[in-house]
Amino acid sequence: GLRHRQAVREGEFFDRAVFAAPSIADLWDTIAARGSRDASRIVPIPRDGLLPASAGQQRLWLLQTRQPDNVAYNMVAAFRLEGALRVEALQDALQGLLVRHEVLRTRLRMRGGVLAQEIAPKAEVTPPEIEHSDRPDALEEVFSQELRRPFDLESELPARFRILATGRTHGLVVNLHHVAFDGWSATVMLRDLAALYQGAISGATGAQAARSGVTLDGSIVPLEIQYADYAHWQRARAVESHRDHWLSQFAGVEVPALALPTDRPRPDVLSGRGGMVIRP
Repeated sequence: GLRHRQAVREGEFFDRAVFAAPSIADLWDTIAARGSRDASRIVPIPRDGLLPASAGQQRLWLLQTRQPDNVAYNMVAAFRLEGALRVEALQDALQGLLVRHEVLRTRLRMRGGVLAQEIAPKAEVTPPEIEHSDRPDALEEVFSQELRRPFDLESELPARFRILATGRTHGLVVNLHHVAFDGWSATVMLRDLAALYQGAISGATGAQAARSGVTLDGSIVPLEIQYADYAHWQRARAVESHRDHWLSQFAGVEVPALALPTDRPRPDVLSGRGGMVIRP
């Protein structure tokens, strides 16, 4: 079809450009020049209308709602914080993180038969409270709690932050649902959190800026593109035609379950239970 021929032409262009460019810099200029003619760019969209979910959000929302107690998509991490921690500054930085990244404060709800993103207003974002404990294993206990605590993607935000005060040390437990976070996001989150914390300890004005998701030194500025903009761009790139194509391929056909040679019968409902084999 036309889409396949377009992909072939793109591949042929790249092959020619690689061998025609005498240097990496020239290759970059050639690709950038072609890219500038591409009208399919991610641009900010208004937030006053319906914001349909992306394909990835739809998939994970469906999996989570079908099994509400499923914690397979919880991404949990625990940090033991030692030294002269400014707890209030950490609270400001975590609040700023939610303000800065809309996807971390987005609920997913059905609206008129369409799964939509509902972004919580910045004013509704509050800093996490400090939990005090005298137990030496408090951090491990909270970490274990979050591992077993599922998300309700329709009623709560897909991000939880818990700050623990245990004597002279502190702990931070982060629980993020995979619908809003992945492995690549970790570097971005830690970078932003560190910068916002540094801004928050610089004084009252810096703390106020950190709570707003920015820093006074300009190292963290408001994002021009958010996840909702990407989701709109994704749907505009003929995702519906892709879906219609595959539905037509299987129209009137009962698709069989994939029969893999497993050692146990395939369960009707995914449980997530498994085993571990350790070999020397």
